[in-house]
Amino acid sequence: MEEKSYYFKPYEELTFTDGFMFYLTMQDKEICKGVIERLLGIKIKRIEYVNAEHTMKIDYNAKSIRLDVYAQADDKIYDVEIQTYDENDIGKRLRYYQSVIDIDCLKKGEYYSELKESIIIFISTKDILGKGLPRYTFSNICHENKSIELNDKSLKVIYNLKSDFSSLSENEKELLNFMSNGNAKSDFTKKIDNTIQRLKKQESWRRQYMTWEMTMMHERREGIAEGIQQGAREKAIEAARNLIKNNVDINIIANSLEISIEEVKQLQAEMK
Repeated sequence: MEEKSYYFKPYEELTFTDGFMFYLTMQDKEICKGVIERLLGIKIKRIEYVNAEHTMKIDYNAKSIRLDVYAQADDKIYDVEIQTYDENDIGKRLRYYQSVIDIDCLKKGEYYSELKESIIIFISTKDILGKGLPRYTFSNICHENKSIELNDKSLKVIYNLKSDFSSLSENEKELLNFMSNGNAKSDFTKKIDNTIQRLKKQESWRRQYMTWEMTMMHERREGIAEGIQQGAREKAIEAARNLIKNNVDINIIANSLEISIEEVKQLQAEMK
């Protein structure tokens, strides 16, 4: 198989919507605070903690997640993500992110009531839900009566940078237009732009960017290889089920599909 090539965007060309520059810039607490306030239409007293590229893992065998920007403010948790590629399983990804964040912030022996309110914000350079809305907001409500909320203190918001922002608030439009076209018109977006220009002049960040890109490339390759391997395994399991239905000897199934006899027996038991 021909190896897929990856494009390394020059450090000088990075913008606020490029992953590395986004998490680097958002380490500035005032910028982080301002972005969250403008997108959610709220006021934050102060950012207590912000960690860019925050990695969480709930178990040794569990899939870890890397959050672009993980912040705590006014006893709430904010996860702000920048999305620059197509995402087919955004719903399941958000579900997993939420579960890992919840487990991470609730210590053993604590009550569920001590779970902090959490807001996950995805800013996507593409319309990953395909409905043309500038903003998609999700919370848990009752299907039978939309006025009843589960009140689980969790919220997911997806912004679509490829849409028309005219229906949004002035603060949202000002920030999203800057992220979409790079034109800084307000004092706040000019502050972001000036911070980015300053960061671009720092050689130490340039070197870290190259290391970061190499890591991302490695993870993408691992992800592709893992996906291919998983796809092949799923096909083998499906083939094994079909052979079991036709009463083929389990040793033949195991040898021909390169799966263990124990796995074939387990499939056999499940099908019964």
